[in-house]
Amino acid sequence: MSEGVDEAAVSCLSTPHSPARCSSSAQRLLASGQTVERRDVRGIVTRIKGMAFHLYLPERRCFVIIVPSEGVKYSVSPGDYVRVVGYTPYVYLVKIDPITGLVFTVGWFIWAEKVTVLGKAVDLWVDKGCGSVYSVGERIQVFFKLSFVEARVRLIVDKPNGRVLILDRVLGPGTYRLGGVVGEPPGRRLLTLEVRLPLSEECMPPEYYEYEPLLCACVFDAVWGAGLIIKDH
Repeated sequence: MSEGVDEAAVSCLSTPHSPARCSSSAQRLLASGQTVERRDVRGIVTRIKGMAFHLYLPERRCFVIIVPSEGVKYSVSPGDYVRVVGYTPYVYLVKIDPITGLVFTVGWFIWAEKVTVLGKAVDLWVDKGCGSVYSVGERIQVFFKLSFVEARVRLIVDKPNGRVLILDRVLGPGTYRLGGVVGEPPGRRLLTLEVRLPLSEECMPPEYYEYEPLLCACVFDAVWGAGLIIKDH
């Protein structure tokens, strides 16, 4: 699979290279005579399980599967726009995706040596900040951001008395704002932004699935207005 391979990426075996070009894991593979392809990609973090994650490549409308190289640690969140530098060892023919459980050829995988968060491509927040407290009856503004591609977007709020679908439509890149009033009952609210990133048929046959899901969440609390203390003068 060539999707997402930077044009400057080269096989570790193709030219002389310093030890810094390949991790210790890659060097051991080279020593055993295995081909190791260098990979350098940028994309949007979608689904995560442990240290493994899917990286959506907007230009290709495809994704690659990122797993950590030996001893490498990083921290990413859904919606992060990141750069991944690593390698693909052609030791295996196929490998199981730890997130979906589906079997992919090894070219879909990148063993990450370095993951750099460059910013947010998809995000969700409220005007007072996630984790904040609003009074019942107080005005609230909800913001979300979508970058690079047109996608179906669903905005859902879970309240103590049930779930409400606020928005469900196809939107292009941009930052969006919705205004409203915090209603009853008091209690915790969970806002969820579900983005269905389109996949090309060359990337993923439709019989598997037609989009790559990305979920962002924001929690806030609703309380009754502050009580008044009446004092005699």
